[in-house]
Amino acid sequence: MKLAPLSLLIALGALTGAANAGCNRPTTPGDPPDGARAAREEMVSAFKTVAQYNEQMTVYLDCLKADHETALKARQKEGDTLKSTEQREYHARDVETFRKEFATTHDRAYEELLAVVARFNKEKDEFNQRVKKEKDAQGGQ
Repeated sequence: MKLAPLSLLIALGALTGAANAGCNRPTTPGDPPDGARAAREEMVSAFKTVAQYNEQMTVYLDCLKADHETALKARQKEGDTLKSTEQREYHARDVETFRKEFATTHDRAYEELLAVVARFNKEKDEFNQRVKKEKDAQGGQ
């Protein structure tokens, strides 16, 4: 009875794309300005961009999690109705794959967020060091 797992795959596979269809991943901001040369206004603008991206990414990650939990509950409920051992085993593997796909998507987005913030912080630190050196050279004014 190989058709049951195939039909189950088709039915369950339809939920995979739907699990995060309502979540809009924000556009990753470009590189921050070079802190060694940037004007204060550029750094302030970059800060605002990164802060907005952080907020949008947080909403996206929360949405992913909520959609995943909803879809996972539906899959688990569907699995409770399966009769054959083969179908239940196939379903359990599908649910585990679904969990792993969510974890990968979530982790990649989170790592991207961390990388964006780290790049900005590096340039911000360079900017602050440069401004401090300029102040020191002018006698602390």
